Amino acid sequence: PPPPPPPPPPRCFLRPAWRVGLGRCVDAPPLVVCRSLPSARDGVARSAACALIGSHSGHVACVDLAGGACVWRVVLPTRIEAGVALTSDGRVAAVGGHDGRMHGLCAATGARLWATTFRGPIKAAACCLAKRDGGAIIGACFGGLLCALAETTGRRLWTERLGAPVFATPRADEIRRRLVVADLRGRVHCYAYDGGDGTFAAAPLWQFATTPRVPPHAGCEPIFSTPALCAATGAIYFGATDGLLYALGADGQLTWRHDAGGAIFAAPALATIECERGGRLSVVYLTAQRGLGGAAVHCVDAARGARVWEVDAPVHG
Repeated sequence: PPPPPPPPPPRCFLRPAWRVGLGRCVDAPPLVVCRSLPSARDGVARSAACALIGSHSGHVACVDLAGGACVWRVVLPTRIEAGVALTSDGRVAAVGGHDGRMHGLCAATGARLWATTFRGPIKAAACCLAKRDGGAIIGACFGGLLCALAETTGRRLWTERLGAPVFATPRADEIRRRLVVADLRGRVHCYAYDGGDGTFAAAPLWQFATTPRVPPHAGCEPIFSTPALCAATGAIYFGATDGLLYALGADGQLTWRHDAGGAIFAAPALATIECERGGRLSVVYLTAQRGLGGAAVHCVDAARGARVWEVDAPVHG
């Protein structure tokens, strides 16, 4: 007789360990960082994991993940929908607001350092470059303005008008010095950048467009998905509302497309897995809508775009 099937995996249950009130809706995921905090018992500094998070009420907080205590909290005069970004030296936390300004906060205390005006609400988290590249903060807004800001003062170092709203976080390939940003008219823009102490410059390299939209809608299928960049190959992976996961080479040429069967809004994730028959495989994980209120999780071969596996992920509540 055939061997019995393997037992199902054990069920996993989650329970809240603590809660921190942020006033209103939280749209963006928290940024988890490691920092030094004084112990409440003896004052000796310890390494602690903290979350930086904002909300629609304007609250931006740094929360100690060990117990949920607020290290600091500041209330900005605007709704926060974007995620918080941290400069490479860990000193400045940058967060965009619905007021169209990028706000720079002291990462140690939450004190407000500067605020720089863009051309519309900022819903995308910023991208912070390495110190060796000048440490600029790259931000984009719904008014289609892409900017590089000085981390200490918020001064504009470089601007580019994209002509379309941006929801996805700009990404930097620091090995090849490439800046990649996707917009809601279905275009991916790539720039070659160079930066130093208080300077930044960038030049356009290429653009790529998704499936054209059906008239009367203008442009191509929107990209809400923050691109994932492969450091080893320079490949770029992102999803769009046309239900396709795209893989581009570092030169902007299409490598493959994978049909996920439903709109893709979340960022893909890159990983390497062990194969059952030995060896390792680079894969892309993604989620896509399925039907009304449903979703599916996909695992795709990063080199060929072939499906490795796919499972339904019902949404409840």
